[in-house]
Amino acid sequence: MTPKRGDDVAPPPVGQEWRLRFATNEAAKGWGELAAEAPGNTRRCFEALRGDPLRQDDPTGSTGCAGASPPRCSAGGPTRSGSSK
Repeated sequence: MTPKRGDDVAPPPVGQEWRLRFATNEAAKGWGELAAEAPGNTRRCFEALRGDPLRQDDPTGSTGCAGASPPRCSAGGPTRSGSSK
């Protein structure tokens, strides 16, 4: 998908951060809706995914998601700064 006028700009990965991409159009739409409803939590989620997308515990120490399934990666897995891991 080519960026166009009015699209959000994702910050580029820095250092050891991971580059995040949507696996589906539905995921992109859902992310936008989530950001509109809970921008602070969405930002914290983005930062946690950027730092370690395979982490299964809650980086904030909260137990609100205890027992939830870990997120699944798209085919090929996540990439760090544009290169395959």
